[in-house]
Amino acid sequence: MNRANQFSRLSSALTMLALCLASAHGSDAKIAFSSNRDDNAEIYVMNADGSGQARLTFHSASDSLSAFSPDGQRIAFSSWRDGNSEIYIMNADGTGQTPLTNHPAADAHPAFSPDGLKIAFRTDRDGNQEIYMLGKGNLTNDPSQDTYPAFSPDGKKIAFQSNRDGNFEVYVMNADGTDPIRLTNSTAFDGAPCYSPDGSKIAFRSERDGNAEIYVMNSDGTAQTRITNNTFFDTAPAFSPDGLKIAFTTYRDGNAEIYIMNADGTAQENLTNNPADDFEPRFPLFEATEVIPSSFTILRGLLLFGGLPELFDSDDSRLVVQTDVFSPSDAPPVQIEVTGTSPTETPSELRFRFEGIASRQFIQRRILLYNYVTQSYEELHVGFAATSDEVIEIVITSNPSRFVEPGTREVKSLMTWRAAAISFFTGWIVGIDQTIWRITR
Repeated sequence: MNRANQFSRLSSALTMLALCLASAHGSDAKIAFSSNRDDNAEIYVMNADGSGQARLTFHSASDSLSAFSPDGQRIAFSSWRDGNSEIYIMNADGTGQTPLTNHPAADAHPAFSPDGLKIAFRTDRDGNQEIYMLGKGNLTNDPSQDTYPAFSPDGKKIAFQSNRDGNFEVYVMNADGTDPIRLTNSTAFDGAPCYSPDGSKIAFRSERDGNAEIYVMNSDGTAQTRITNNTFFDTAPAFSPDGLKIAFTTYRDGNAEIYIMNADGTAQENLTNNPADDFEPRFPLFEATEVIPSSFTILRGLLLFGGLPELFDSDDSRLVVQTDVFSPSDAPPVQIEVTGTSPTETPSELRFRFEGIASRQFIQRRILLYNYVTQSYEELHVGFAATSDEVIEIVITSNPSRFVEPGTREVKSLMTWRAAAISFFTGWIVGIDQTIWRITR
């Protein structure tokens, strides 16, 4: 058998082996919440099933009222660490805590716009509570109390609670503060609004039945429906990114706990179950999904060891490939293609993460993503491979759907390596520790 046929059969066999292994992608959906389990209110995060509860802020002052950025990468929150309530922002892992406001009045309750570029918040810097936009000024200007802003998913509207008609009701206004419209009309408290991800519904708290319960209505205020029914206090609803669940705060266990339920109110379940108070759950607007490769193909190169599972995790377990010394001189002697399946055809953001190593210096590495519009690979990274583990993350926010095949939702990446200059060291190798996509709906 000649050398070319032998390589072709090896490449085909590797592809078939990889296709036999199940592809998988796991939801990255998180819930940010506040808790005083460590003596004062701090910001925590957990998985949507209540697992992985982790503290993000560590300060003697109160940190609470958190809000995820739409992509789940940042968290805005209210903090008293400067002597009064100010708006802070941090990365989703708790690093990079930075103040966004600096005013002697109380600034609190931040809410991100769907594009992540604006933050609405409530403040009493005008003597009463008003809704402001960070860096822009006030959106409401009424002698009553306006608070609890929540953007619609298209960014055109802001829902809020106001007592401008005598008691607190849910209102909606344009995102520039114009044309406020009352949506609820009850003699009891209605407030704490939250839009569903598709913008068709608003969940809110109402005390019209004698105690605080969670209600849902259409975004125009029609079809107001009670979805919790108990004698205790239920408040602060938050839709999950897929719109199928609602997290909320309840006092039914004798203290504040975070519960989750189906969007119709069924299957209510305690997520936090802690003797301290856990409250104010918040999801990101969009759901990010980690997509692992479902197949790989070595287009050029010789497999030394490893297989598809070595590409899933950052664990120093590598797919190791040696140069193909019979490769044409104008072709990179190592070429590896990986394929996966996106959870959506129309992502708002697509990230590709590569982690790998080369056995020597001056090996040029290229990373390309397949563009299904142009039907060709698009080069997105060129650099020299490191001789110690190196992570490269490519972030696509402008038209990321071009990298997802319509119908099949296939995503595909190509990585190539070649010596940057003529070298007598023809037997160098590369190791790949991880290749994954992180796709946000």
